[in-house]
Amino acid sequence: MQYLYNGVTKYGEPGLLVTFEEFPQRIYRDALSFGWDFPALEEEGKLKVLFTSPEVLQQDIIRDQGLIGEMIAEIGARRVVVDSISHLQETEQDHRQFREAVYGLVNALKREQLTALLTRELREMEEMGAGVEEFVADGVIVLSRAYIGNTNMRFLEVMKSRGSALVPIPSLYSF
Repeated sequence: MQYLYNGVTKYGEPGLLVTFEEFPQRIYRDALSFGWDFPALEEEGKLKVLFTSPEVLQQDIIRDQGLIGEMIAEIGARRVVVDSISHLQETEQDHRQFREAVYGLVNALKREQLTALLTRELREMEEMGAGVEEFVADGVIVLSRAYIGNTNMRFLEVMKSRGSALVPIPSLYSF
């Protein structure tokens, strides 16, 4: 939500949020808890929140026209968030079909010249580095948490940033 809000308010880049499980009213409520008035941005034509199914998203991508394309054109979207592509995996019968679905989605977003943030949930016992989307994406950011001592710490790690030099930094913690 912050990615879209900052895109609109700081950079003049309208955005689209595509969600498969969160109703727009809940998104509005959560955004407002941070001081972000999503309904006002929608009224100004700078933001769209779309609650849909993975199947509808896939059909829009295959047809290269439809509701999502109309929304992108209507507001001149420059950014998009899809939460979460894990739901695409649940609609496809095998790994090959999921790979094609992800490639199709990423290529469609690139065709529209959108900067996309795609979220994915790791399944239990699943490790980073095995997902097809990690190969397709220009960047991969992993959010994680761990208990250090008796404190629950949250971490952000950039696993991939295509076109960027790798800059090693010394470890902040020694275990």
